[in-house]
Amino acid sequence: MIIYGYDPLDRLTYIQNQATNAIYEIIYDKNGNILNLGFYELVNGNKVWKSQIKQTFNERNQIRTHEDQRGNQIVYNYDANGNLELVSFPNNTQLKLVYDSLDRLKTKQDLTFNNSWAFSYDKNNNLTQVIQTSTSGQEVTDYVLDALIDEVKSITYPMVNGIRRSVNYTYNANGQITTISHSAITQKLGVDAIYRYDYDQAGMMASLNGPNKEQVGQFYDEAGRLKKSFKSDGTKAYNTYYEYNELGDLKEYRLETADGVILSREKHAYDGDGNTTIITYNDGSKHSFQYDLASRLKNEQKISSNGAVLTTISYQYDSYGNRLSITKNGTTTTYKYDTANQISSVNGSAGIYQYDQNGNQIRDDRHKYYYDSSNRLSYVEQANAAVAIASYYYDYEGKRTKKVVYGKITEQYYYDAGHLTYIADENNQILYSFTRTYTGDLVTMTDYTSGTAVNYYYVHNGHGDIIGLKDKTGTTVVTYEYDAFGTIITATGTAKTGNGRLLREENPFRYASYFYDEETKLYYLRMRFYDPLIGRYLTRDIVPSANLYVYTENNPVRYVDPFGLSFFSKIKSLYQKAKAKVTSFFKSVYNSVSTTIKSIKTKKVEFSPGQQAAITIGAAGVGSSVDYKVSKTNTRISSQQSTISNAIHETVGTSIPKQFIKNLGKGGLSGIGVGVAVDWGLSYLRKGEFGAEELKESLINNVTLSLASAGIAGVFVAVGVPVLGAGLIGAVFVSAVYAGYTTLTGKTIADWFD
Repeated sequence: MIIYGYDPLDRLTYIQNQATNAIYEIIYDKNGNILNLGFYELVNGNKVWKSQIKQTFNERNQIRTHEDQRGNQIVYNYDANGNLELVSFPNNTQLKLVYDSLDRLKTKQDLTFNNSWAFSYDKNNNLTQVIQTSTSGQEVTDYVLDALIDEVKSITYPMVNGIRRSVNYTYNANGQITTISHSAITQKLGVDAIYRYDYDQAGMMASLNGPNKEQVGQFYDEAGRLKKSFKSDGTKAYNTYYEYNELGDLKEYRLETADGVILSREKHAYDGDGNTTIITYNDGSKHSFQYDLASRLKNEQKISSNGAVLTTISYQYDSYGNRLSITKNGTTTTYKYDTANQISSVNGSAGIYQYDQNGNQIRDDRHKYYYDSSNRLSYVEQANAAVAIASYYYDYEGKRTKKVVYGKITEQYYYDAGHLTYIADENNQILYSFTRTYTGDLVTMTDYTSGTAVNYYYVHNGHGDIIGLKDKTGTTVVTYEYDAFGTIITATGTAKTGNGRLLREENPFRYASYFYDEETKLYYLRMRFYDPLIGRYLTRDIVPSANLYVYTENNPVRYVDPFGLSFFSKIKSLYQKAKAKVTSFFKSVYNSVSTTIKSIKTKKVEFSPGQQAAITIGAAGVGSSVDYKVSKTNTRISSQQSTISNAIHETVGTSIPKQFIKNLGKGGLSGIGVGVAVDWGLSYLRKGEFGAEELKESLINNVTLSLASAGIAGVFVAVGVPVLGAGLIGAVFVSAVYAGYTTLTGKTIADWFD
């Protein structure tokens, strides 16, 4: 049971999760800014703080200082126009921001590591160029927009080895991508390499045709859930079938050949809280799961078809989600934590895990880790010797663009909408490409290293894990097995790529389709790195929760976290229809208030009832609607959006329906969301500490599932979409949907899904 408390202004001030005995408290100033928030337990009637955050604000209600439990402060300075111009971190790193006469971000400079980014815009304020300067030289990225539809038409990437790669897009009348073409793949194949997408009347992807004869066809039921997927690698075709129970949970997941031969089948059973309890496979073997009162995984077993227990893993946690112990087949490892939820000892030995003042993990028993001024992992070496393992490089949005594994490989990374599309070598020659559906699901891996394109078909399970690769004959040439948190138990297969490397290692996608780094055994989740051995991230989450390091609230069977920002249900087909609607709504909100936005800059504005309802989402709503527009050129949140957000915050304030808060966190305190999200979301939008594309996707996923949990979308209530526990930033947008949509259109949210 979760208990909520409110102040006389109806603001959320108190949440108690009786399952974990954790209590969350928020203190506001007279302007509604969050001054203090933290998590504590009552011990003999006394508060024992586990984590506590303090903030101060300036006269514009902009965050001035952010202080953690240990007194480490992040300090923010602003120029005369209210633009954030300097961020100083506890470890003495600094970021400097400079703006043009229109308050657009002109340059961003890492004062510690001498990296900088310069931004150029067209007359409509669309980003046209980014120049990144570092000790290794300059990298230029160019953007071209189609003015008629206001979408990115082409991106030309930085030069590597004298070669600049590019990608081109076309769109339909609804703004959905219809074709994507990459110059690198075109050059390799000798013909125009075009990915073609078609959509049904509901806006869902109906088909995909790739340049290497890849094909995908998707079919949906009346609730908008995926019921069948046809996929072909160009030689062999496969059908995947999805069946759901009365609550909308995945009941059966089945893979068949085109002629109906069952290759794999999973049958899922659930407890009363919607947690998976047993997965039964086609051969009769099983994977069972048990949970504590907070829906955290406490036990998993793998059982053979004859009933023999093959593996048993047990987990124990404290009130804040820290893993106290893991017992695997009789061997126990124990952990202790400090007041910042950082590991202080393992099996009684202190000093194995170490952290810097920014909260980044800098050491474990295997590696030492080094970070840049944006707290991104940049260099790894052996723990007990100064032996370099790898270096990582990022673009202005935070996407990893290059990896150097010393003595082995150099890889360049190219993306579409935040998803890795192909990998090139140190000479910028394509190695592998990856065909995906419109929503990012992997279909094939294509190997170009032999000089001829060779396709491999990805085999998934119901959780989205990559459990195998098939060649053109239909033979399984690679297999993977994982525990519930993603540790690779086995990886088999002797097949090699055209350059003689093991395919099972060259394939970068593993558990939950995450990018896996062989050199560190970590998963790269876009904004953070995840260590499956301990079920934790190396760095803090950017929004507050009971634990800033924990992965999916310790329910990895039910949830995934592809961006390292939020987590959502593994059964993505349940909310694809809603996701399309949410995405289009962001755009409509922006259009409906675009005139108002211009007025807001002067802070002299009167809102109509419709506009006020659309905007009254604690400033973050319009800020992200603006971001949605800007993100089409993959830029960061600029000063302009910061100023707009501040103005809305000062003029309108916050209006959040209680019911949303109460329905956002079935699994625990992560659903504190709305009130905290307003200020925290704004803080990180202003700071520009994550890429717009990742933020947009995270928000859309948050909103879609939060809509369901709030009980305002009839179709999803009927099918019982799992609740997104981490409402947070996304929860703010539920309010935007609730207030803005209904007021502007006169319809209910349920009408959306008709």
